[in-house]
Amino acid sequence: MGRRSLASALAICSLAFLAVVPTVASAAIVSQGPLEAYRAGYLEVGQGDETEVHEYTLDVVRWTHINLEFDVSVGAGSVSLIDPQGRVVGACSANQLAEYGVHARIEHVAPLDGRYTVQVRANWYWTPGGLYAYNGCNYYIRPWVIRPTHVIAYGCGPWGSIVPYGRFADVQAGASATFRFVPLPGYHVAGVELDGAQIGTPTSITFDDVRASHRFWVTFAPDIYTLTYAAGTGGTVVGATSQTVSHGGSGTLVTAVPAVGYSFVSWSDGSTNPARTDTAVVGNTAVTANFAVSNYTLTYTAGTGGTVVGATTQTVEHGGSGMLVTAVPAVGYRFVSWSDDATSPARTESAVVGNTAVTANFALCSYVITSSAGAHGSISPLGVSSVNHSDGITFTIEAESGFRIADVFIDGASVGASRTCTFRGVTADHTIVASFVADGVIVSVPMAPTSMSVNKSRSISGYLRPRHSVGSYPVRIYRYRLVKGKWEPHGYVKARVGDYRTYSKYTAALRLPYRGKWRLRAHVPASGAREAAWSSGYAYVTVK
Repeated sequence: MGRRSLASALAICSLAFLAVVPTVASAAIVSQGPLEAYRAGYLEVGQGDETEVHEYTLDVVRWTHINLEFDVSVGAGSVSLIDPQGRVVGACSANQLAEYGVHARIEHVAPLDGRYTVQVRANWYWTPGGLYAYNGCNYYIRPWVIRPTHVIAYGCGPWGSIVPYGRFADVQAGASATFRFVPLPGYHVAGVELDGAQIGTPTSITFDDVRASHRFWVTFAPDIYTLTYAAGTGGTVVGATSQTVSHGGSGTLVTAVPAVGYSFVSWSDGSTNPARTDTAVVGNTAVTANFAVSNYTLTYTAGTGGTVVGATTQTVEHGGSGMLVTAVPAVGYRFVSWSDDATSPARTESAVVGNTAVTANFALCSYVITSSAGAHGSISPLGVSSVNHSDGITFTIEAESGFRIADVFIDGASVGASRTCTFRGVTADHTIVASFVADGVIVSVPMAPTSMSVNKSRSISGYLRPRHSVGSYPVRIYRYRLVKGKWEPHGYVKARVGDYRTYSKYTAALRLPYRGKWRLRAHVPASGAREAAWSSGYAYVTVK
């Protein structure tokens, strides 16, 4: 007989012996708590009417596979599985003589939910031949519980995900499972379909006490934002002032347009461009166009030759007035006009409706010098000549043949019979007139020392042309003294005339009574057909 046959025989024997064990009147049940893993214990069969029983609990759900393995190392024992309604749905026993490696086992598929009870008892056991009797047992019991599994299938469209990630989830019967729906930023849950029916837009779904398989699908959609544009006082907004835009989308162009006399300042979000198109929108936008009364700038500058007196930069509100400014020419310049053709050097802007920038234009002053010449001679340039401020001009005087320059008058004052006259640093109008006479006596400028002592007589001389007889054409030496910047006449001295080669020579003894600067000029009075004549210039003497 093999080992398995022997074990079977022993099991039959043990059942036979159990059958003859006196029935125990009562049992003391000792709770051992939940049967969640491998457990071991020891039991004895009482000698009286009490028997100790170890009781375990086992919570299951419907269709759970219950597999209990039972073994004893000393003595014999039995196990009973009792359902929630108190019915014994499985039993087995084991003893120490059973073939090692073979366990007593209960297998049961639970048709009900609830709490099952597992009871372990110690059995009387007599060895064959009645040699030994056991009234206790050391036992081992191990539960193998396999709950049924249900499948939850799920998925989602673009722009989001489901946590936990995947497409299927295995959930044991009676357990629960939660799924969260995570849209991308700017998106939201648009709908959830569960087992073919729409259940709204929850952000998660929880399956409690799962008893069947399920499927669900999540749809995401972009968030929708509102763009609102308003205008503050002093302007309007042109374009769609209320717009609806999907996440990441763009609005349409709107433009802040100021009213007359106002200027656009900025949008309330700090944007300074009056025209705007919101792009890549990620939230609601509500902005207001801010306007302010227009301010204009008045700018006054001076061109070459002058300055502008007054506030040269002014800020004026729309319709307001500026302050007085005046274009002032520099010395030698005159005001011409402003660059906007205004001809008044003083100006005040009024009813201002825009920026103004003007320049004062100046020009150099010009003066008129009028020249003329008498008969028998010329002056060049002749007539009216224009000379800029501080500039100069030279006039050339020529007598006809047989005539000579009689005199030149500038502004009515004689400057002598000069062949050239130069005006330097002109700052006013002038006149120049030249006169001519027939050739006559030519008297030279006196030849005198440049320095003399006061009241000290010195000889001076000159010549006359043409040659004349002695005693004719008496010569006078006129004296002029510089007093307070003016040449004052101081009488004259007579000169004697004598022949000298091809001309006549005049000489005189000169005494000057005062210290200072003197000048001398020779003069021949008229005589018969001869006109009076003056020397063409002066001799200058300093008296010490």
